[in-house]
Amino acid sequence: MQVISPSALAELQAHPLANLFPMIPDVETGGEFDELVQSVALNGVAQPIILHDGMILDGRNRRAAALAAFEKHGVETPVRARDWSSLPKAERCASPLDYVLVNNLSRRHLTASQRAIVAANVVTWERGMNQHSARGGERGDQDGSRGEPGASPTGKQARGEPGTSPAGTSKNGSAHVQPQPETVREVATRFSISERALHAAKRIRERGVEELDQAIRDGRVTVRAGAELLKLDDRAIRDALLKPEREIVAEAKAIRTRNMAYSREKRIEMAKRVAAKGTVTAGAMPSSAFPIVYADPPWQNEVWGEETGHDKSPENHYPTMPLADICALCVGDRSPATKDALLFLWRTGNRSVHGVEVARAWGFEPVAELVWDKVDIGPGKWVRDRHEVLMICRRGNALPLWENAPDSVYREKKGPHSVKPVHFAQLISDGWPGVPKIELFGRRDFLKPGDPRLDPANAWTLWGFEADSPDASRAAPPAAPAGPPAGRPANNHCWPAASSAAKRKAKVPATKAKRRTGRAK
Repeated sequence: MQVISPSALAELQAHPLANLFPMIPDVETGGEFDELVQSVALNGVAQPIILHDGMILDGRNRRAAALAAFEKHGVETPVRARDWSSLPKAERCASPLDYVLVNNLSRRHLTASQRAIVAANVVTWERGMNQHSARGGERGDQDGSRGEPGASPTGKQARGEPGTSPAGTSKNGSAHVQPQPETVREVATRFSISERALHAAKRIRERGVEELDQAIRDGRVTVRAGAELLKLDDRAIRDALLKPEREIVAEAKAIRTRNMAYSREKRIEMAKRVAAKGTVTAGAMPSSAFPIVYADPPWQNEVWGEETGHDKSPENHYPTMPLADICALCVGDRSPATKDALLFLWRTGNRSVHGVEVARAWGFEPVAELVWDKVDIGPGKWVRDRHEVLMICRRGNALPLWENAPDSVYREKKGPHSVKPVHFAQLISDGWPGVPKIELFGRRDFLKPGDPRLDPANAWTLWGFEADSPDASRAAPPAAPAGPPAGRPANNHCWPAASSAAKRKAKVPATKAKRRTGRAK
């Protein structure tokens, strides 16, 4: 324990981890800081300042109040200080970062938006420290900017708060903190905020407009309003922040209203395009030709409200189909599947009943499910969605199952709207090499080099409105006047259609083959 004089106290810098949290409001913006100054002038500083690497890890407000008490009231208050490493193990926490979080979250009255922007800074800090460590510490960090928590100094230096050293470095430039990274969900839980708020705060942080970041830290702007302001250019954001708080909120709402109107215009334009084409068709459906069917129907979603419910609707991306039309698509002789076949059918989490209804309408019985965990949580009505389901269905003496049953859950971040991970097409290709397969509602434009559906050896055929053209706005092809001969796929609007010779050469495993013990249940 040491006692620091006011002159020595003024020379101390704040540790970057301490600057993750905003200072308390000063006398000009609320009076909370002035109350602390009065208390220090009368009673002194009760709690010692905690140092780490010669910088203030905890106690910036106490330091600023002690300096203000000396300047305004002439009261010279000695301040005790001790190093973080000298604290008892129970008080020290797992790391300096953990110590800062535990102490500030337990005693500070921060709004949800302030907690969100701090949480975003924590995520940025941990990511920067991971990258710093992976590159070998000091290499590549000569500018000192990587991993910086990002507390803007506005309003702090006016109270005698000196600048900070680059994040991730001590005064001599060496790395001093390497906290264990936490997931977005763990950070959100720790800060008692939603993952949505944390993602919005991360976008604000990544945009790099310091005035917006600081306005949220100071409690003048919410994260939600800040996320709307991101739709403006940087100069317009700064101009908006010069206005009174009420006008900032009004401008954010106006931006959201304009975006909703634009989204509504897009939906109306899509409806006009579909109506102009008549019934959207992708050509004649191949008949009784494929032992494996892989389908991702364009489900028509219900929405909560007309003004905002369509904001992320599939109709903004492609024409959808009512449930009755999906059920009727592959009924009876119109089915592309052989009488002994497997169906892999995608459905969303809220369509368990509809998925079964479609499978049975197509002549299949559901037997198992694969779950795609999309990592990032999305919107939802009853619950917030984070997964989709690939139903495994069969009819007749279907093909033998996988030799080694796959895990029922696969985790991968979602990409473009409605595009499913290649992992599932690869599972099907590996499980039944050379067996003819058809993907209904296939989208050629999203297939990348290395996709198993591009390899002729895997015998994939794509059928759908976007199967043979990346441009969904093209004129719809006319339906064939009559279906193809039984047992042969129609080439019209399929991509790529396997030749008849290739079909005959494809060896379908015997349906009476001995079942392996590792098959899917």
